[in-house]
Amino acid sequence: MKNRIPKILLVGLAIILLVIVIVLLINKVPEQEAPPTVTTETTQRPTQALTDSPTVEPIEVETEAPEDVSTEVQTEAPIGDSVVVEDIPNYFGLVNTTDIYGEPFDPAQFADMPIIINIWADWCGPCLSEMPALEILAEEYKDRAMLVGLLAEGVEVTAENTLAVVQDKLDGAQKVYESLAITYPTIVPDEFLYTIMSQTGLKAFPTTWFVNADGYIIHMVEGSMSEDNWRKTFDSVLEFIENQPEVTDAP
Repeated sequence: MKNRIPKILLVGLAIILLVIVIVLLINKVPEQEAPPTVTTETTQRPTQALTDSPTVEPIEVETEAPEDVSTEVQTEAPIGDSVVVEDIPNYFGLVNTTDIYGEPFDPAQFADMPIIINIWADWCGPCLSEMPALEILAEEYKDRAMLVGLLAEGVEVTAENTLAVVQDKLDGAQKVYESLAITYPTIVPDEFLYTIMSQTGLKAFPTTWFVNADGYIIHMVEGSMSEDNWRKTFDSVLEFIENQPEVTDAP
């Protein structure tokens, strides 16, 4: 009986030590949290619905985006320092369109740099109210991202299911630019951009897309913001984009 008591105590101590070791190991595993900024912001901000325009109906697109185009939020790679992907082109860098003055737009400006695309309309009060702030930020962040406007109503779908320029809308946008002294470019949608507006569920003006250098829409904001709030959003989203794992082509 005397020999059994020490053995039982030793077994109990061993079990207790094992439990302590397991708990310590679990506590050492770091928790991975999704970046708080990589979401579609839903905070109520000044917007105007597409149907607020007396002459415009909600956008409907019958065309299809080129295969392999993705608008999904891209998150951090689970393993390693880089991500290997198939050779999928950045379709934002292949757009074939013009600006509101009818001048050809060079998509090479989108190469190797994040894009901030602000979708607006000339009759949209919240759109116009934030444009002076965006003008300031376009210059302030020009080394980190390119800001470009997108005049959603600058084209319309014809009976032949093609896109045609709406000159009245371009004229209205030009007047806005001249009155507010805006210099960053605004382009009209080509087939790809028009399709992406539909696929992302464009519901109101203004809507702003943050696109990384690989052509993925990382973040979307509905509504207008003040200069300070836009600056905070630019900083947080661009920081996330800049810290994403490097994307390399598949061998």
